[in-house]
Amino acid sequence: MKIMLALCTILAVIFALSSVGTTISYYQNIDTSIDNILSSTILNLGVSASDFSPPEIGAGESAQKTATVANLGGVDFQYDIEAKNFASDLSLCNALDLVASLDGKIVYTGKLNTFVVSATTTHYAWQYAVTLPSDVGNAACNFDLEFRAWQTDVGSYTASGYRDSEIIQNTISSRAIELPLIIHNHEEGEDEKGDGDKKDEDKDEQDDSDNHNTSEGHNEIIGESTTTPAIIEQEDSKEDKVGEQE
Repeated sequence: MKIMLALCTILAVIFALSSVGTTISYYQNIDTSIDNILSSTILNLGVSASDFSPPEIGAGESAQKTATVANLGGVDFQYDIEAKNFASDLSLCNALDLVASLDGKIVYTGKLNTFVVSATTTHYAWQYAVTLPSDVGNAACNFDLEFRAWQTDVGSYTASGYRDSEIIQNTISSRAIELPLIIHNHEEGEDEKGDGDKKDEDKDEQDDSDNHNTSEGHNEIIGESTTTPAIIEQEDSKEDKVGEQE
């Protein structure tokens, strides 16, 4: 009996030990975020520009215009500018000189058809002054000013990222030099000549009149001169007669 009890106890211990398995446990935590707002924005380039004034220039004259760059979105950007798409009379487009200033500071001086400004983040007013150095006749030049903007943390306009562009169309005309027209009116010339001849005739008549007056005065003097000796001769004759009587 004791043997059986001992055997049962051993079997129970073995069963208990064989039932011990793997214990699995883990940590867990939950946080909640409330009142969240999800929004999006855009890169929006704005350019407002005037027309060239005056719209027509001659040799040695200039025309001016302004353009203002603004950020109309919520993304900071950099931008560049290029003159392109020249059309109409290329002789005028190639001849025009350009001075471009940003906020009163000159940033470009050269030909209009090679105008390029590298990337800048300055959003102020641009001033453009176009000059025609020599006469090219009556012509017109059409061209575009392209403004290209992209993110400040992106290397170039063509790289991936947000970007925007604006094109400003422009037209400027030239006029030919007008030479003065001189018309010779022969009839008026003959009339002037006739008036001159008449003046010459009047002058000749005046000279003849003066000569006539001078001759009369001379005759009077001669008359006075010839009279005086005659009186002297008479007085001498009387003296001779008195001498003879004595």
